Amino acid sequence: MPGPYPDSIWLLTAQAPTRFHTDRRSRSPLWRSVATALQAPTANFSFLPAAPAIRDHAQQGMSTTQVFIAAHHEQVPYILDLRRVLLDIVWATAPRGLVEVQPICARQQRRCPPGFSIRLFGGAAAVGGANHSRQVLATVFHLGQMTKATTTARMKKAVSGMPGQLDVVAPKADLPDARFAPDTSSPGPQVVGVPAPRQPVVLESLLPVSEFQASCLSLQALFSFPDKDAEDWLDNDMSLLTEDSHVPLEWRTKFVNVCKWHDYGEPQPWAIHVFTDGSASSGRHDISPCSWAFSVWFDTEWGRLLYGFASETSAICDSPFFLGECEETALVGEQLALAWGLAWTIEFAPRFQVEVFFHYDAQSAGKGAFGEWGPPCRAAIVTGMPDIATVLVHLRHIAAQLCPLWHDYVAAHAGHIENELSDQLAKQARRGPRNYYDRVAPTWPAQLAKHRLLPWAWMLFDSYFDLPTLFAMESEAGRLQQTDDRPSQAPSPGVVSKESGSCTVVMDFKAVSYNVLTLRDSKTHGDGPLPAAGMRITGKKELLK
Repeated sequence: MPGPYPDSIWLLTAQAPTRFHTDRRSRSPLWRSVATALQAPTANFSFLPAAPAIRDHAQQGMSTTQVFIAAHHEQVPYILDLRRVLLDIVWATAPRGLVEVQPICARQQRRCPPGFSIRLFGGAAAVGGANHSRQVLATVFHLGQMTKATTTARMKKAVSGMPGQLDVVAPKADLPDARFAPDTSSPGPQVVGVPAPRQPVVLESLLPVSEFQASCLSLQALFSFPDKDAEDWLDNDMSLLTEDSHVPLEWRTKFVNVCKWHDYGEPQPWAIHVFTDGSASSGRHDISPCSWAFSVWFDTEWGRLLYGFASETSAICDSPFFLGECEETALVGEQLALAWGLAWTIEFAPRFQVEVFFHYDAQSAGKGAFGEWGPPCRAAIVTGMPDIATVLVHLRHIAAQLCPLWHDYVAAHAGHIENELSDQLAKQARRGPRNYYDRVAPTWPAQLAKHRLLPWAWMLFDSYFDLPTLFAMESEAGRLQQTDDRPSQAPSPGVVSKESGSCTVVMDFKAVSYNVLTLRDSKTHGDGPLPAAGMRITGKKELLK
């Protein structure tokens, strides 16, 4: 993309055009700085800006603010803008005060497409005025044949003797434009009929897509998130808890003193921490729904600061916020907290480009979501839609593609203010009114949970190149099946012959034999065995070992 380079001008010199960067801090006149850079004597050095100014010039992607003629000359200079015929901006002089139009048109004649004519315009003055030097003439290829005009334009010199005024003479042409047709006597292709107007071909609208590709497009549309400056759906108003009498006074006092990220000038975070928690009633006759909450904290140079939090209850089947929750238990509340925390991570965490740490106090829900344990799945209650545990795993797959993801277990009610904040928010959500159809939360997670390509959604964010894109997966599979290059015979193990050297091994050993039964004196008639003669059972075992 061009620039911006506000201090750059384009110089048309006697050798080759060049870019010149001006220094606003310099006290030297601009023309003198240009002459010094070009190593040109200042005597008779002309530094003339284009009139009208050329503000849309760019070279190699870098724009310039104006075009100047910087050279020694004794004739009237003018600028010829050939960009519309895919050439550059050049400058020339008018010998004896006359602009030779015919050579200008002749140079472009062979490049003029059939059915077009060369049109030269610009350099004309208003009624009652005169045209001056350094004015710009432009050349274009005009569709259709135009009236041939005179081949010269007269240049008049100013009173001071400096290169001066320009007068374009073009009978049968509408001033200030002078139109010129190709010379009919010149060799070249015959003029054919004007081609029909070109119609743009948009393959996206002309080529039909398969059912699978249409599903890919609808899946991709779910992740059309707002730009990085858009507001998210978290809240940071601590008065919701500090003014709630159901919250213990000890924690209300601590919540009042929580430091918020927005109050510290929104410093760049070093890491993001998401603390999740769920709540549910343990009473048999309490039929109120379970609830969830999560809070987001930033590690910054000022310490750990609160960014925001969200909390709600579980949803019913036809709610636009239903994620497949099938039970009103504390476990489902923990899973919902993780799911909505991952949804926020997918949508807003990538803008900060830091690691994200999830902290949970239910190991079955947390480690099941992050793949260390098997997820505690339940039977789905909606046909064609997975349960909350399965949805949670797929959300984690997507989040892991967008930012570095870590997780850790934190003990409940162990004094961690981040975990206690999520716990009190979840409990408060169960006490408050419930609205299943209008919440401060996005609806794309519920739509994603019902999408047929939910298990493949992570491929939309895959940064590796060893797999085709999800949109091309079906066509690539069909191509590989049609060009099957697998061998017709199954591979078999080969025979490998191996030779080893031979050598002589000499073994020398000595053997001693003995009768174990004679190691202990036998009993004699009359007298018992000698107490110190022979070996006992223990001695025999040690000898045999």
